[in-house]
Amino acid sequence: MYSKSNDEVTLELGLNQKEDELKKSFQNNYKTQQETLEIFKKTIEDYEVNNIKENKIIWNLSCYINIVSYDLKIIGENLFFNRDEWGKRFFARQSALLIYEIIDDLIDKEDKKYKKDFSGLIGKEFREVVKNLSNGESLINDFNIINDK
Repeated sequence: MYSKSNDEVTLELGLNQKEDELKKSFQNNYKTQQETLEIFKKTIEDYEVNNIKENKIIWNLSCYINIVSYDLKIIGENLFFNRDEWGKRFFARQSALLIYEIIDDLIDKEDKKYKKDFSGLIGKEFREVVKNLSNGESLINDFNIINDK
């Protein structure tokens, strides 16, 4: 049987005392992220109409990051306020799975079985756009370090 550590008990007490305030904060953040996503979506639509592919690639990544941030917050909220230990474990596993999928979507990868390369969201096409920015070379180096890890 699982027994809570002193740190977990302390955290739960703090969460219980601030539950209403924290839930309101989550709701305000969700609203802000939804509004931000709408702005991103409209911007991408404008780039499509004007056939500005380079900017669309960057804004598409921004949308993706906003969406996964939203998803992680929902998981976190459920993890924090779930009273059932198995429920908490479920949301902890979901956060780990989502983080794994996010990393998988972002980086370049090679499928050895099918001998095919797949470009992640910060793959070749994205790097070509970033390379033309004023600090592009520095950003490309950062992406390479992240991708290698």
